[in-house]
Amino acid sequence: MDTISHCITGAVIARAGFSDRLGNIAIITGIAASFLPDADVVMRIFARDTMASFIKYHRGPGNSIILMIPLALAIALIVNYISKKKALGQFFLLSLLAIAAHTFMDLQTSYGTMLLFPFSNNRFALDFIFIVDFFYSGILVLGLISPFLWKKQGRRLARLALLLIMLYTTLCAVNHHQALSYAREFARRNNLDATSIASLPQPLSPFLWANYVATNDLVYQGFINLWGSRHTAPSDTFTGRYKSKFQSVNEVKYRSYIKFPDSPLVKRSLTLEGVKLFLWFARFPIVLSEEIRDNNHIIRLFDLRFYSIEGRYPFLYEIVFDHEGNIKSEGFKGS
Repeated sequence: MDTISHCITGAVIARAGFSDRLGNIAIITGIAASFLPDADVVMRIFARDTMASFIKYHRGPGNSIILMIPLALAIALIVNYISKKKALGQFFLLSLLAIAAHTFMDLQTSYGTMLLFPFSNNRFALDFIFIVDFFYSGILVLGLISPFLWKKQGRRLARLALLLIMLYTTLCAVNHHQALSYAREFARRNNLDATSIASLPQPLSPFLWANYVATNDLVYQGFINLWGSRHTAPSDTFTGRYKSKFQSVNEVKYRSYIKFPDSPLVKRSLTLEGVKLFLWFARFPIVLSEEIRDNNHIIRLFDLRFYSIEGRYPFLYEIVFDHEGNIKSEGFKGS
């Protein structure tokens, strides 16, 4: 999830059981421990290819369950020494809980988290919650500020916020299970030999989902609204146009995309090292476009999992060939 929500979570965890005994240093520790797994974002500044580096390492070392204890211990030793509190055990537990919460929050999204790094680069994803969820973040913000308004109830209010987060996560998990069942039903009803089926959370509501069914040659995508009917017509607002894409359970229609057209340059593109990194990261890769412009042959690859907002194509990978078939440029062009 977004870094701000992670940091707030660390502060709320500290409020829920540590700040009464350790003071404000507990809140600082919770925030630092919650931020640590996202420290690789800062390292992008020094990378030669920032987007490729981000894709390769983000949600890797800092999110590893194998490295979780050493990282928490390192933070606890530093804070314990600086604060002179002589409470190493409490600082360690707080740091461990904050890092574990960060990892679980990331695991709930569809981006993918390398839990077993460095022994495996496999990305795990529960697909419960969108990366930026205003309801989730709103509960955390209330858990952070309410203890300042009602100081005597600070610990209880922080714990209540954590309880509400667990209940909201449960709601999203139930919705995911329901949406996924419709994707599986679509594959069964159409006799599709599916290689992958998923239902991914979408922005603005825990009831909006994008369903995916992939075969060897095609990817099917359908937008579903689990609660309510489809908007009859797009409105003039961004929110209205966005929500009009989602259809009720009985009306949802799937659009099919060809994965990789039978083109010599497409086949050649798939052998490039940069494209191999893209394919390792992508869950539903397709050739978004293949066109000739200014005497150049341009191929754009895209992970359909990130297609929810019209005209926005994050993590887009582009290869440009000249008229003789030589590569002029390649790389991520996300927009």
